[in-house]
Amino acid sequence: MVSKKLLSGILAIAILAPQIVKADPLPPGESPGMMEVQMLAAVFALNLVLNSVILAAVLKAMRLKLGAKLIPVVLALTLGGLLLDSIAIRVASGNALTLYFVSLALIAPYAAILVRLSYRIGSKKAIVAGIAIGLVSNPGILALFG
Repeated sequence: MVSKKLLSGILAIAILAPQIVKADPLPPGESPGMMEVQMLAAVFALNLVLNSVILAAVLKAMRLKLGAKLIPVVLALTLGGLLLDSIAIRVASGNALTLYFVSLALIAPYAAILVRLSYRIGSKKAIVAGIAIGLVSNPGILALFG
């Protein structure tokens, strides 16, 4: 049987829902900061997918198991990479080639340390992984070829 509280709650929602749906808390059109938020979300999502593919390919080439560690490592790699990319963009000051090499110099050691600590691999393999990730997931590639 249905309780009286549940029925009264359903009735209250049925009465109030049309008024809530008609309410428009945001003015028509996009807010000024919405484009920046959408752009950052798109860049983050693209970078997350790209880093997942690159890291999975590097780990498979090294004959390592991907496992459950892949998701947190990719998230850390993406968040740290975006921070390092923003630093590289400020340092490079508009030069695409400089951006590529500064970004590589920042991302490769970060990725190597992250992969080494996460997957407990040797330093040589970690350096190779870091350089591979730094070469391919570099924002300077877009600036060079875009």
